[in-house]
Amino acid sequence: MDAVQGQTVRKTLFLIRHAESMENEKLGSLKKFFHSIGRLELPEWAHFYHGVSIVGEPSLVDSTLSTKGKKQVERLTEILREENFVDAHGVELVMHSPLIRAAETAKAVFHSMPKETADHFPRFVEPLIREKFISEWVNLGGLDKRIADFAASLVERSEERIVVVGHSQYFRRMLGQEKKMSNCDVWHVELEIDPASKEHRWVNLRKLHDVQVDDDQ
Repeated sequence: MDAVQGQTVRKTLFLIRHAESMENEKLGSLKKFFHSIGRLELPEWAHFYHGVSIVGEPSLVDSTLSTKGKKQVERLTEILREENFVDAHGVELVMHSPLIRAAETAKAVFHSMPKETADHFPRFVEPLIREKFISEWVNLGGLDKRIADFAASLVERSEERIVVVGHSQYFRRMLGQEKKMSNCDVWHVELEIDPASKEHRWVNLRKLHDVQVDDDQ
């Protein structure tokens, strides 16, 4: 529903956190190593060496998907196809962060549709929803402004039901959650925004799908 005579604008979003990236995988290996030490267990040094290799990761900021991440995308595609997700939920647009891991995960939505539909389905790359910048870890004001700007930008869009593929820290701050979404989780949330004051709130948050695959680590 577009803004009419000051009426509250409502949008339905289907949030998908990107699949596991190489950065996620290496940080996970370090976590396993130090978790073993904390439990006074003999750690696996392979986890340590794989983890610290993150220092030499050429795409640390814009990381590609890990092997597990690619499997997660395949599983997500199956789940969305089985549910006929796009039609069943009346999705009108797929929006994703410009980072590689989000763009690669967004392919699951398109691959879940018939090819003739996917070839022409609306797609939009949104810089406002990229992951938290280093500077925003110190000063959350910048991140909060991006989130507010993103909500306001949706007022200008005609689509009412949108898939948004993005990042855990961004979504966590946006929704006020204590925990991060897991990779490839699918959540439903509704946005209510006053077009005059630009005040917004996120309501009716619920998880729709939990994507799990075998852990190769």
